[in-house]
Amino acid sequence: MRFALLATYFLMLIAAPSFAQTGDPIVPPPDPPGTWRKLTLDDATTTSRCIGNPVTPLCAAETFWACFLRRQPELCDMVEARMRPNVDLPRRADRREEYRVAYARRPSPLDPVDRATEGNMKPLAGDVVIALIGRTCWGPLDDESDCATGQETAPPYIHLLRRQGEFWVYVYRYRAPY
Repeated sequence: MRFALLATYFLMLIAAPSFAQTGDPIVPPPDPPGTWRKLTLDDATTTSRCIGNPVTPLCAAETFWACFLRRQPELCDMVEARMRPNVDLPRRADRREEYRVAYARRPSPLDPVDRATEGNMKPLAGDVVIALIGRTCWGPLDDESDCATGQETAPPYIHLLRRQGEFWVYVYRYRAPY
């Protein structure tokens, strides 16, 4: 009997963080499967309206990603990312990245720490974890025929974001292991 009570208590402790996050205005809801946000070289054709203004965790993740697609290191600076894009590589005007939020949540002490990440950062209280599923596409915005296939089942990229004053900054990103 005592073991059953302890097991129930332990399960409640594990589940409690996910219940407590319901309605958290900082944590973006997941996007439905098949729904894709667009990131292009131009703000006018990009879904996000906050690239370069990381006022939410998702805005910080989008700013980080735009830094590399657009090869604009100043965007990486805005989210304090230590990585930099190779500005000497040519940009293809018809290339875009499409992505969706697979899940977002506050981290749990039980989360694994990716030892391969720069600085081996551990999640802190108040951080946000956002998992983005992405695919690379070419051609017109409404044409999905030249998009990488199989991305719905590929492991997402996990982004850890942290509030620094009024803005959110990038802590690290890694590919989920499954």
